[in-house]
Amino acid sequence: MNGFDARARAGALLLSALLPLIAAAGSGPQRLDGYAHFIDGAAVDVAPETWDGRFRFADVYCTTFPLAGKARQRVSALFHGNAVSLVRVAYDGPYEVYVATSTLPAGRTREDEHHQQLAGLQAGASVVPELLQYDVVELEHGPVIRTRMTNVTYPREGEDPFPLQMRFFDSPGAVRSIAESRLAIRAYDRVEVVALAAVPEGAGELEAALTRGLMAGIADAVLASLLECSATLPPP
Repeated sequence: MNGFDARARAGALLLSALLPLIAAAGSGPQRLDGYAHFIDGAAVDVAPETWDGRFRFADVYCTTFPLAGKARQRVSALFHGNAVSLVRVAYDGPYEVYVATSTLPAGRTREDEHHQQLAGLQAGASVVPELLQYDVVELEHGPVIRTRMTNVTYPREGEDPFPLQMRFFDSPGAVRSIAESRLAIRAYDRVEVVALAAVPEGAGELEAALTRGLMAGIADAVLASLLECSATLPPP
């Protein structure tokens, strides 16, 4: 087992330990169909323990966010002529989980897009190899690109929001943030899940490793839920 797989397994174990919290999150009021829905430009404050994590964007996707009882805000918006969607769920912690979708360019195949995404990651990893690593795993729904980021931060004002654009802290020798991305390419769009956590100043290697495991577990869980749930939706 390589280091990436070990971290992912650690995240899955952490997530399993937190399943009682996930189950408890659904006790509050919900929409009649059981899902919170994507609304362009909406910023919704979430009271503790009032959302079970289920979320749907029309017939594009549906998924469940883990630990939703600890969520405090949900923001959703469309970009680039409605070709890009983004939802951000902010939690007490502090950590955040994002789901972004973007329509594939006309005529581009899943295979072409997969190779283009890998080429971009390879270029980035060659510049900051200590801050960006990636690999590919084969799942039932196709290949998933897993990206592991350290000291990633938000773009400058006026640029596309995170994670549509990302920057890195210039912080040698210190871990300030940890992020885990999972990217799947479907017949008509890209779907990316990113879990991002701030790391307290002075945190040791163990705390950073536990944070990494939790973010990896959350990203895996959201994407797995999305791919499974979305397969039941009508074709777009």
